[in-house]
Amino acid sequence: MPNVLVPARFNGPPASGQGGYSAGFVAAFLAAAARFTSPAEGTFGHCFVCGRARHDDGIEGTLAYLARRQSELLRPIHAGVELIAVGRPLAREGRKGCAATAILDPDGAVSAHSEQLLIAPREGMSHK
Repeated sequence: MPNVLVPARFNGPPASGQGGYSAGFVAAFLAAAARFTSPAEGTFGHCFVCGRARHDDGIEGTLAYLARRQSELLRPIHAGVELIAVGRPLAREGRKGCAATAILDPDGAVSAHSEQLLIAPREGMSHK
């Protein structure tokens, strides 16, 4: 596999790329599904998804850590093409939640899909 430079905007835990973004590169290279497992539960302040120390993209939402993601790229996704992103919760038990997401082309055909396991932080845990 060639070296891949992950743009700083898509960083994850220190010295790594965000898991879903990085898994997408691996899946595209292997032309197969790729799975990301977080190295540990914890707060990664500048992570593209779970970081709350970032102020560069205006994204706000409920904090949850990506523990696992399995994605499959079904057909190439090209820059400049309008796409549709959809998602839905699958299950919730305690601090754990499962969700499904998909990327649809303009005709509604699924180009990629993914399932995620998300973990909410423990009560009183710092989010910074």
